[in-house]
Amino acid sequence: MDKTMIIEALSDWNPWRKELNTGFERKGYMEKLGSLHRSGQIITITGVRRSGKSTLMRQYMKKIAAKHGADKILYVNFEEPLFSGATFDTLSLIYSAYREIVNPSGRVFLFLDEIQKVNGWEKFVRPLHEKGEADIFVSGSTSNLIGADYGTLLTGRHLDMNVFPMSFAELLELNGINGRKEALMEHYKTVNILREYLQWGGFPKAVLAKEQRKEILSAYLEDILARDIIDKYKVRESTKLRAAAMYYLSNYASIHSFNSMARFLKISPDTADRFSGYLAESQLLIFTKKFAYSLKEQTVNPRKVYCIDNGIREATAFRFSEDSGKAMENMVAVHLLRSGKKIFYWKQNKTGHEVDFIVKEGHEITEAIQVTQGNDPREERGLRAAEKELNPKKLTAITMEETKTAYDNQILWKWLLENGSG
Repeated sequence: MDKTMIIEALSDWNPWRKELNTGFERKGYMEKLGSLHRSGQIITITGVRRSGKSTLMRQYMKKIAAKHGADKILYVNFEEPLFSGATFDTLSLIYSAYREIVNPSGRVFLFLDEIQKVNGWEKFVRPLHEKGEADIFVSGSTSNLIGADYGTLLTGRHLDMNVFPMSFAELLELNGINGRKEALMEHYKTVNILREYLQWGGFPKAVLAKEQRKEILSAYLEDILARDIIDKYKVRESTKLRAAAMYYLSNYASIHSFNSMARFLKISPDTADRFSGYLAESQLLIFTKKFAYSLKEQTVNPRKVYCIDNGIREATAFRFSEDSGKAMENMVAVHLLRSGKKIFYWKQNKTGHEVDFIVKEGHEITEAIQVTQGNDPREERGLRAAEKELNPKKLTAITMEETKTAYDNQILWKWLLENGSG
């Protein structure tokens, strides 16, 4: 692989000769990325595959190019076939070719996409960062982008940003509705968009290509399983791994133990635990713990499982009937995580009363949240039990429509716009 070949391959990805296609601007993420960049740290961008990380990088590259010049940017996507099996030496050769042929002066902006494919990349970026030679942005489809073997190399030198599929506020903006006031004025349209979002989620390409979205989302699931789990971890029992994913997707927004999943799939509990870890690491699934004041009790109890996006579940899961209550709960879980909240579920041992979400900030329980389609006495009993036992600052019932409850009732679409990240 010579340097000329490298630059020819990179020319299609970089703004040196042409303007980049940047799509719908995700303003919240752009603002956050700008804020992180000003810190002077290495920026790590994580998120489930196809959530929009590469597009976000291109949007920020376009902004930088306008201010500093296109030749100041080097973007490398390590899913490019030419860079298959890339190593530390490959990174060095790419950077050398860029410096020699593109020939930028001074400090540059380095964007390394799907960097988890390069073992030891941390050793390459650290000296560039320490010498002030490059501002560095790296991305990957994994929750732990920095490898365990190299974590200490970048300790105190990086800031992280996790990218999710599109939020409800972003979807409204894409449809010409900006903010709560316009959503109220366009109430009928807003509710229709919400119902579509509940079913098909917010993966950007699936949102824009409605006719093909089932095929697109099915392909996304296969890419996540094949590339981010089976290939990465050299999984030999790939059929069982896929079965585990389908088991969770078909039974999302529910409590599961590794032992029950192991019995169902006829695998060992250790394998069930390992597969669940892979699925969480890929950010396809979210496993929330039971709230308890004892860490041991949190660890030994079953987890409640959610999917990163309702659309993937809709397109791929095995099910007999619609369950909009589960879809609502899954959407709320993802929104809380997108907003940076630390969440648990809660179940009272003595009575079995449950609360969907306990929100904890520092040492304080700030909110207990139930998600329900209407006025359900069981949901109220759960909140009442949590109020007595946990004493949260706030009790919230999230419903599809205005409902009389003894607690703070929030209509789902309004809650999504008024609480947390847009």
